[in-house]
Amino acid sequence: MHGWLFTDNSSSPNIIITMENVIFTESQFAGTRVYHFDAREDVKGDPYLQIVETPTGGGKGKRQRIFIHANDLAKFKETVCRVIDQCLEQFGPNVTKS
Repeated sequence: MHGWLFTDNSSSPNIIITMENVIFTESQFAGTRVYHFDAREDVKGDPYLQIVETPTGGGKGKRQRIFIHANDLAKFKETVCRVIDQCLEQFGPNVTKS
């Protein structure tokens, strides 16, 4: 199996990411960052969502990842949508810091 082994200093197990386990992927460029949204399957065939934040332009920032298991996706979506709606309502769609 060709892939990448990602490790970190937490107690989380190592995760092997391969291109073969990608079901769907989409990226969103946002200033100095890129957000990658990947629907994937683990080695058992169980689906999950991986969200990865990476710096753009050769930035030195750290890559950040979160994994949401399929059985938590509906709750995750509801919460994210509520928070985004609140942000847009309070700050508007084109908020920038001066």
